[in-house]
Amino acid sequence: MITAAVQDGQFEWGLEIYLGLIRSGLSPNEFTIGSILKGCAECASTKAYEFGMSVHCFAWKVGIEQNCYVGGSILNMYAKLEDIESAKRVFESMSNLDTAGWNTMIGGYAQCGYGLEALKVVSLMVWRGISMDQFTFVNALKGCSIMGNLDFGKQLHGLIIQSEMEFSISVMNALSDMYSRNGKKDAALKVFNRIQAKDVISWNTAFGVFSEDHNTREIAKLVHEFMLANMKPNHVTFSILFRQCGELLDLNLGLQFYSLALQFGFWNEANVRSSIINMFSRCGAMDMARLFFDSLLDKNVTSWNELISGYNSNHCYTEARKIFCDLWDLGVEASEVTFSSILETCYKDEHQEMIRQIHGVIVKSGFSFHGYVCSFLIKCYVKFGLLDDSFEFFNGFETLDVES
Repeated sequence: MITAAVQDGQFEWGLEIYLGLIRSGLSPNEFTIGSILKGCAECASTKAYEFGMSVHCFAWKVGIEQNCYVGGSILNMYAKLEDIESAKRVFESMSNLDTAGWNTMIGGYAQCGYGLEALKVVSLMVWRGISMDQFTFVNALKGCSIMGNLDFGKQLHGLIIQSEMEFSISVMNALSDMYSRNGKKDAALKVFNRIQAKDVISWNTAFGVFSEDHNTREIAKLVHEFMLANMKPNHVTFSILFRQCGELLDLNLGLQFYSLALQFGFWNEANVRSSIINMFSRCGAMDMARLFFDSLLDKNVTSWNELISGYNSNHCYTEARKIFCDLWDLGVEASEVTFSSILETCYKDEHQEMIRQIHGVIVKSGFSFHGYVCSFLIKCYVKFGLLDDSFEFFNGFETLDVES
């Protein structure tokens, strides 16, 4: 019952069943603990984290924390909930971790942005002679992408060939993405062409390889091949294509993709909507961007941010300020990107009074210690010659980054 609840996404129900089991006097076994920890990991909330810690303590108390399945589940929970230090302690305490456990640690580091640490675990895994599977390579390649470590990525490529993993679509997709993120577009496309049974992720990775140094014809040709292969695009496909059209400043091609998005029913997906606004803005079609934005029934903060950023890039600072005021009046919860964008508006438009008002809103919203926002705020005060204000604000930081 617990497993069924967790697999169905009914995590709170699964926790209730677990508590019922405990109250009944029955003793949970390794499968109980593993399933309930998976539920805690998927919940991704403070309560789930605290509950997961109590389950970890229970496993330790009854002496099954060293069980391979239980230890891996505890490790997975901490990694998924981004408590990487606790995950590391569990990992180091386990004496009999299998490949899945090592993969979890590598993936946890990669998920939390610790690319170097992920690659260190991979190296240790190879040194100890532990067999690597497709998940090992996928997580390791993510670490290379985070680090920008092309040399390590090439070594992994060699291991992939040696391990006969070239038949794994997920591994080849990750390999192509790694080359793309490290600026090796030709290598990324070569890997893509070697994939025998390409899935939509393979094609999305290939679409993402193209940048402003490619022309419209190449993208259109690749999309044509994609459609001839009877592949069905998803929301990621359209999000990538719209942003590529924005980089190429090709509104005509973008409008054709927009018609295709309407046909497949993906135009109202959150990331697709943002990409469409971005495309219109990059192409200088702010009237179209605003018309599309106004037609949205459900506007998330990312859509608002894209529109403000679009007005900034087209030097329409008055309109950008109005959009921010509308966002604030409607009670939309602003993000770090929102405040960075509106500060950029005030900076470029030299609107000193608005800067002070935005500063008050930033403090009220709890963003006064967000590094990028604060750095931009200091930059604005410096531009207006308000050095005393700037230094007073600067001096209030507990932690200063190099940009500040």
